[in-house]
Amino acid sequence: MAMSPQSHSETRHFVMKLIMVMITCLCFVIDVLAETALNEKAEELISCLSHPSEKIRIDAAEKLGSMGDRLSQPQLSEIVNLMRSGKAEWSKLLYREGHCSHYEKVSVRYYAALVVEKITSPLVDDSTVSEARSIVKQGKARYKVTDLGYI
Repeated sequence: MAMSPQSHSETRHFVMKLIMVMITCLCFVIDVLAETALNEKAEELISCLSHPSEKIRIDAAEKLGSMGDRLSQPQLSEIVNLMRSGKAEWSKLLYREGHCSHYEKVSVRYYAALVVEKITSPLVDDSTVSEARSIVKQGKARYKVTDLGYI
């Protein structure tokens, strides 16, 4: 049984509309998956700001800073909270001189402030960026420890 030209055209039109709907749905699913992956990566990087390894903390701060407006409001709030009240601190030996060891101390607040300082997002206001700059400037402290018996 042969289809009439009009029936064939209507079927082709229907199939084309169906394909367009399927492509739209597929694009939506891809967008949702990409956003989920981005959110998971951002959460992982935020937790890396408190990692014991300095290299990992620096890398996380750089990557988060470049994510800009792709970070969600809750993620930005978490970073700003770390900047304002994070407690984790690390010290590293810089050098020895005579009977003294010279150290540098840095806190998670410094790394979170690096992120806020670099971010370009309408969700971060100028006063928060200014606060971040101040924390970065004061973020690293040096101190020395004299060996026991030489005090």
